Amino acid sequence: MSIAPRLQHYLDSHHARYELLERNRERGLEVAAKASGFPFEKVARATILEDEKGLVLAVTHLGALIDINRLNEYMERNFKPLAGSLIDRIFHDCAPGCHPPVGGAYRLEVIVDQSLDEADVLYFEPGSIDAWIKMPKDEFLRVINPSSTFRCSSPIPKSEDVCLQQSNAGGKNKIPKPSITDEEITARLRQVHRLPAMPNIAVSVLKLVNDPDATVEQLSRLIEKDPSIAAQVIRYAQSPYYGYRGKVDSIQTAIVRVLGFELVSHIAISVSLGQQFNLPNTGPIGLANYWKHAVYSATLAQSIASHLDPGHKVLPGLAYLCGLLHNFGILVLGHLFQPEFYLLNKLAATNPGCSIVDIEARLLGLGSGENLMRLGHAYMGGWLMRYWQMPDVLAVVAEKHHQDYQGDHQLYVRIIQVVNIVLARKAISDVAKDDIPVAWLEELGCDASLINGLAERLFENEDALDGMAGCFLRAS
Repeated sequence: MSIAPRLQHYLDSHHARYELLERNRERGLEVAAKASGFPFEKVARATILEDEKGLVLAVTHLGALIDINRLNEYMERNFKPLAGSLIDRIFHDCAPGCHPPVGGAYRLEVIVDQSLDEADVLYFEPGSIDAWIKMPKDEFLRVINPSSTFRCSSPIPKSEDVCLQQSNAGGKNKIPKPSITDEEITARLRQVHRLPAMPNIAVSVLKLVNDPDATVEQLSRLIEKDPSIAAQVIRYAQSPYYGYRGKVDSIQTAIVRVLGFELVSHIAISVSLGQQFNLPNTGPIGLANYWKHAVYSATLAQSIASHLDPGHKVLPGLAYLCGLLHNFGILVLGHLFQPEFYLLNKLAATNPGCSIVDIEARLLGLGSGENLMRLGHAYMGGWLMRYWQMPDVLAVVAEKHHQDYQGDHQLYVRIIQVVNIVLARKAISDVAKDDIPVAWLEELGCDASLINGLAERLFENEDALDGMAGCFLRAS
């Protein structure tokens, strides 16, 4: 068990009273708290904000979301969330993503949310993933010495609270009705005139992919009809990741000498689909991060699929396309629910310890229990894949990648789930798990050492992969 050196020095100099508890190295505050049996209301979480006046560390409990508008109004500031990479530089002696809510140790002003008032004791990360610090709340407040204490958050509703809302709407347990009901979500999804039609080039490319007699010349001519897609295919083929040293001056060269028929087809399909949606570039679920996650997911999914037993009949090229499109519901959500998407993006940035699924549930009023998974970006992605009559495996992977799915396309779903866990280690995914379930590895017929080796190679090529993600971003 370890404590970050700067935090240790600060606690010692303030004669802090605390216990150091063992943690099972779960990565992600939510998962770790659940595994340790700690109520979210007793787990302190740090959020780093900035404006032109400087940085502030806001402390809430894990079951609350920072309300940045309320915070700005109260403090007469113009805060925005600080980028995760910059936060890790501030907490340079801590494990990535493990930010102790003790601002004084890192020369940060501290404000405290009143959501902590009801706790008698608090647990927080000491800058490592193998330990917890347990401290009486009054001692915690003495040690961190906040400059302000006020209500700057709102609670994340628990699934049982949403059930009470639905079944006891007139009773004493009634909670505020969310702005959008399940029925309204369904109605919006059925307003197909608001959804773009399947792009003609995607339809044509899919026909070629399914035609055993299709030729490279046919695919080249088709892609050349769309200059933006053609340009991105050329840039993709020029990526250092593929190691081609020759000149890529045509689509045919990109297909024959570098990428291959299938990969070029999948790039063209994904770019054409992505062009139908106009979303902001910035934020945790903005287009820049969306395409970065998609490219990393696709590349690792293809690598894993290519190492599986041929008897599994998992096609590496199809696994690649699943990786590119499995989170496509994020784009649909932004198209159909623009105000909610804006808030979702903002809340995801200011609440890095919360999963996208949980924040979606709060913003969209998506029901309870299984429905919290069934609706939201995953449901919308699967719905659109079916509406566009895409291959069924793409719809299933889009809809089920947050669930323990059992069915015809189980191995493709499982590959994407493994990929998301691996990418979470580099904060490229919002999945909070650290270890891949053994049962999943057994289903795939591989072991953790294989996955870790493929992941290591992936992360060795971050610059090249980032450039490939930029190809999609420029075309969007």
